[in-house]
Amino acid sequence: MAPGLCGLVTSVMSAIGAVMMMGVMGETSKIETDVKKTEEEPAHKIDLSCFSGNLKRNENENARNCWRTSDGNNFKVRSKNFCDDKRKIPAGKHLMDLVAVDWFKDSKRIDHVARRKGCAAQVAAEKGLFSMVVNVQVPGSTHYSMVFYFVTKELVPGSLLQRFVDGDDEFRNSRLKLIPLVPKVCSSLFLFVITTNKYIDIIFIFWVDDVPIREIKRKEEMKGDYPQKPMSLYATIWDASSWATSGGKFSVDYTFSPFVSEFKDIALDGCNVSESLTTLTRDNNNNINCSASDQLLMTSDYSTISPKQAAAMRRFRERYMYYSYCYDTVRYAVPPPECVILTAEKDRFRDTGRLKFGGSHTKILYNNGARKFALIGIGAIGCSPNELAQNSRDGTTCDERINSANRIFNSKLVSLVDHFNQNTPDAKFTYINAYGIFQDMVANPSRYGFRVTNAGCCGVGRNNGQITCLPGQAPCLNRDEFVFWDAFHPGEAANIVIGSRSFRRESPSDAHPYDIQQLALL
Repeated sequence: MAPGLCGLVTSVMSAIGAVMMMGVMGETSKIETDVKKTEEEPAHKIDLSCFSGNLKRNENENARNCWRTSDGNNFKVRSKNFCDDKRKIPAGKHLMDLVAVDWFKDSKRIDHVARRKGCAAQVAAEKGLFSMVVNVQVPGSTHYSMVFYFVTKELVPGSLLQRFVDGDDEFRNSRLKLIPLVPKVCSSLFLFVITTNKYIDIIFIFWVDDVPIREIKRKEEMKGDYPQKPMSLYATIWDASSWATSGGKFSVDYTFSPFVSEFKDIALDGCNVSESLTTLTRDNNNNINCSASDQLLMTSDYSTISPKQAAAMRRFRERYMYYSYCYDTVRYAVPPPECVILTAEKDRFRDTGRLKFGGSHTKILYNNGARKFALIGIGAIGCSPNELAQNSRDGTTCDERINSANRIFNSKLVSLVDHFNQNTPDAKFTYINAYGIFQDMVANPSRYGFRVTNAGCCGVGRNNGQITCLPGQAPCLNRDEFVFWDAFHPGEAANIVIGSRSFRRESPSDAHPYDIQQLALL
């Protein structure tokens, strides 16, 4: 659970509670009266001690892995005269009490949470109370659900809450609105620096939340206190509007880009050495005394990296670091002195300092949750109508120079699949031999119903391959008898053969180590 969860839970809870009370257009006078009545005549309190979830309640601001309530007045909603003056007012007291919060994760979507035996909703039903359950789902390779249980004594006939509960989806959608407000940042980034021996020995540790992502120990060769090169962190925006807004009803407005992150509550711990500060501590000789602050730093949780945190740092760097200047031998023949060269890490990078093949698009897919990969080999490009038109004496014999290069690439791709399977235990990779399947179609065309293997169904010049299919050009009438559609691409009939044999191999050489059907069942 990330630091700052209490603030996040509070925000969602208050947003739901506050909006249920005030987020209504066209009935504002009655609502404002209800607000005043609620403030003047508080409802009978509900005994919260009988409710519990797997997240504990804790009113301490600095507590973690917990939830707490928040004042609804932290949120602004439209006033009764909003259409005229655009004024928003504090939301006031929420209509229902948040009594419990659950946090779940699973490999599949988590629905029907109120059916769980002993959950807060069932406890409320046993006590004759009305409850509402809000299941905030975050889908992915691992599905997360944060479940909020709201309870009230009863539904007052004719009240907004009663009409909201008993109304149809159109009415509810017109009344409910989530107002996001995260009062406390949910992720932290900080740099820890230890200085000892009169600022000669220095350790830098970069942390993101509770995970160290880089450690630098000062060396004399650095000829200074700090690393020579800066470190950059990049983040991506996950656009969930296609499913999170009623099936894509509202899309993200990218005209507001670039999107900027703000860093707040920056805290500096250490010894004050500026003469302008009044908080300086001095020894008997009027020298600045840093012993107390140094002791505080040296005993802090973030001053050292435990074995478990070291393993977390290694995993972080394996998954997210795509460039390292320490391994960029093109720019730096001799690595900068702060670099620590790790053989296992270096092997993953090119001499440009960037990840080798498989570390770019494949790694991006992996980092976004993909765990089953089918890598398709290159077909026999030397047999395409375009290559036959240019480089074949008889217009039929394939260009072996190009096909030889294709086979070299495919053999390396097979080795890469084996490497991924050996070094990525939570993912499965397979290789599809499109080259071999294609060669079988060319060698045995009648088996698949093909009559023409060396020309495109649509194109211009020799083999219909010197110029590819032009706009408005009439293709052949018997396209299913042609292996190629145009100068470069197989036709639909050929692709069906390749797809079928990729899904369920006819020959052991069609796929390695699994066909796609087997891969899906793993």
